Amino acid sequence: MKVLMYEPTGGFWPYTPELTQHIADCNINTFLLTADQKKNYSLANVVYLPVAKNMNKLPRRYFPIWLVNRFLVCYQWIKVRNKIIQDYKPDILHVQSTAAVIDQYYFKGLKRKLKIVMTVHDVLPITNSWASISKGSLKKIYSLADKIIVHSEVNKSELINLFGINSGQICVIPHGVSLAKDAMSKDIARKSLNLASDYRYILLFGDLRKSKGLALALQSFGKLQKTNDKVKLIIAGSPATDINLALLFQLAQKLNIGPRVIWETQYIKENEISKYFCASDIVILPYTQFHSQSGVLLQAYKYNRPVIVTNVGSLGQTVLRDNTGIVVNDFKPESLAAGMRQMLDSSDLYAKCQKQQDKLVKGDYNWQKVARKTLNVYRTVCP
Repeated sequence: MKVLMYEPTGGFWPYTPELTQHIADCNINTFLLTADQKKNYSLANVVYLPVAKNMNKLPRRYFPIWLVNRFLVCYQWIKVRNKIIQDYKPDILHVQSTAAVIDQYYFKGLKRKLKIVMTVHDVLPITNSWASISKGSLKKIYSLADKIIVHSEVNKSELINLFGINSGQICVIPHGVSLAKDAMSKDIARKSLNLASDYRYILLFGDLRKSKGLALALQSFGKLQKTNDKVKLIIAGSPATDINLALLFQLAQKLNIGPRVIWETQYIKENEISKYFCASDIVILPYTQFHSQSGVLLQAYKYNRPVIVTNVGSLGQTVLRDNTGIVVNDFKPESLAAGMRQMLDSSDLYAKCQKQQDKLVKGDYNWQKVARKTLNVYRTVCP
């Protein structure tokens, strides 16, 4: 069996290389086609093809140019992929990401040559990607896949209810988590980030989009710090185009929490990620809209940091099932503040959540287990 893993954006990282590596470790002939920004990434026993083109980072105010650029680059990706398929003749194309509005016209032809497996990370994308404009395109491309992998039962239900996908076409396999080989002590992490050691730190991490609930996080932290003057909030990640940082800075000042909020509004390099998690005490995910599995949630598991999440998409269900944190059932600042306060004040609850996270990282979320389940999906379409 030969498998071509296709992830042209370089965005579903480290999921794609981890899964690819562990599939290859099962003696499967594996190829990875991804964005050239990942050209220095090293994988063993994988034919690594970092040749796909990156999109130019154009502001959306240049919308016509932005749209044409994305169309052309997505088309280039697909041309490169189809040439790779012609040259290497894989049995399975495992798609991690694609432009549905274009690829819906190519999938039917590809199905005459190979089987298509899709991992749907975002059932209904909420980013500004032009490729997510047409719900009809998503429905068509989902329908054409031989098998679809999602990371939770909630995501499976969304595919069925929103797009009419047959239940038997969908497989639920959790997002894997690797062991934290780069973990460090809290003191070392804080020193490396120039953080005072006598505070407790709350982390909001990842791409900063409106749906991530940044305003809610600030309002909730404002209420928390009124009863706890030894806490600080770290907001770390690259802001999306729908985020107005100036307004968020003003909100922080209005709430009198300006000096207590640490803004790291930039892309956090992979070798720096561990510092932010290890320096923090808890991780918050106050999302207001969500249709996928959270990589940030699993990073919190990896670095053994209990979580406070809102009950949207699969977030609440996952944390409740895993017993790894507190689920807040509304978007009221006082509710999120109460959840943070409870976790910070209860050493027993904190230790219980950490124990569960450690168990899950070594068990259900172990990459070897995830790879074996994925391989079973491959065998159902390509015996």
